Amino acid sequence: RYKYSTNICHVYVCRGCMARLIFVLYLYLLSDTCLALYEDEVGVFDWKQQYVGRAKFMYLDQSSPSGKRIIVATEDAALAVINTRTGGIVWRSLFEDSIDCLLHHKSSLISISSRGTLLRSWDIASGYLQWELAVQRSSDSKSHDDKSHDDKSHDDKLHDDSVQVDNGWGSGDVKVALVEGNPSTLLVLANGSLAAVSCKKGVVLWSVVVGVDHSYRAIHPMGDHVFVFSVQNQAVLVLSKYTISDGQLEGTEELVSGAWLGGDCLLLHSVLVCLDEQERLLRSVGLEEQLTKFSSFSFESLQGSSCQLKQLFANNVEGRNEFLLAGSHSQYLINATQKSVRVIQEFPVGLIMASLLESELLAVVVKATSDEMYVECWRVGNDNVRVDELSHTIDMTTHRGAPLKGAIHLFLKADQGIGYRAAVMWEDSSLSLLHQTGHLVWSREEALTRISAIDFVGLPSAHYGTQAFPLMFDKEQSTGNMFTMYLQRFYGQLLQIQESVSSLSRDGLAYWLDEQDTEKMFGDRFGLRKIIVMATENGK
Repeated sequence: RYKYSTNICHVYVCRGCMARLIFVLYLYLLSDTCLALYEDEVGVFDWKQQYVGRAKFMYLDQSSPSGKRIIVATEDAALAVINTRTGGIVWRSLFEDSIDCLLHHKSSLISISSRGTLLRSWDIASGYLQWELAVQRSSDSKSHDDKSHDDKSHDDKLHDDSVQVDNGWGSGDVKVALVEGNPSTLLVLANGSLAAVSCKKGVVLWSVVVGVDHSYRAIHPMGDHVFVFSVQNQAVLVLSKYTISDGQLEGTEELVSGAWLGGDCLLLHSVLVCLDEQERLLRSVGLEEQLTKFSSFSFESLQGSSCQLKQLFANNVEGRNEFLLAGSHSQYLINATQKSVRVIQEFPVGLIMASLLESELLAVVVKATSDEMYVECWRVGNDNVRVDELSHTIDMTTHRGAPLKGAIHLFLKADQGIGYRAAVMWEDSSLSLLHQTGHLVWSREEALTRISAIDFVGLPSAHYGTQAFPLMFDKEQSTGNMFTMYLQRFYGQLLQIQESVSSLSRDGLAYWLDEQDTEKMFGDRFGLRKIIVMATENGK
């Protein structure tokens, strides 16, 4: 303690107090504005919406007779089950990489991801992971992938369209086939290896290296063997034959050559069909015959300049060899046998979903305009009868583009009539459920999965009561006197009543009541109500 003596007074300065004062000033200079929440507000959402993304694989659950679940695997690496009654998500699982394939058969649901190296089995009802299996890649595949994918980031792989799967025929990287039995066996061709996996236990029964020199197009189990089809140099069809029990290679042979082998082909239950668009021919061969004897059938009389082969069923159905030949103006349902190709029915351009009900084939055609959707149901057979009670014209309040993908579940109603539920994915990535009564049950805006811009926008004041709100709630006009504020509020409510009465006399009672029932796009008196404007990556 120091004493400073002057003629006026004595001043005592505490050295410890000065140190504390300097420390407080130092903290004040370093401090910044802090925002915080109350304890009961932490982790609480005002609301939350969940989405799954644009559908890549889609099934209606066949494990229950009512088919109350939609199974969806999306391009955004999400696997989800959606309730058909409400459109809500029952469960959802997000993957670390893209989903290459989704296999659904009866009560089995198996996903294949990470370029065919990660297999998972799921319980459909609860979403529990039953087993997980990592399949080793061959050394040839690793060196091939390192050369072609070194410069790709994780996000590029997630949305890479080069990783495809084809249950029928195609140039995708992952091929799958199911061998039914007790237990069933899953065959996976990926990364230069062919592996057999037990669907019940999730263990590898056997694995063989097939190499990466050829372009593998399909695997097809038949009897006690599995046939692996590949195309060499885009022109030579090569067939390799393995035993299902232990994966022993029994032979490899070159079957036939032709430039059309590098184009569009479909592997059906017992027939291989290829499209020779240059010659305007369909070439087919029975799988139970010698595969060097292809039969040719001209489709020159069919309308359309460019054509494409499409699968009719999501998975190959035993005993069924129907497929679609899609042109620019119409589509043709064709049945192929080992010796002939026959056009069954001509359909307009649109989405065609087909399924079997007690060995009877029914096809549902969906096409849409800007404000209407047309649904037609056909019994496909010798007569091709149109089912009028299941054909409807539906008004669409929102234009969603063209239907691109669908899945259908047929069932018998209590009165022995035919009913169906159909899940449809539209051009704007939205997902809808279609009922046999002819209406859309619900729609999910899955475009909101990928948002490119977002903004909060305030709403204008209501068209009545605009003069009353500033009088009642403007703090700048208030004097702080309680009695004066009460008079201002009372006078503002009188102005609000006056404006409401004048609006009632001007617009009429019916219009005024209708306006009250409709949710207004107006701001509230406190300025809390706002709207969120979002732009998505697909331009919506």
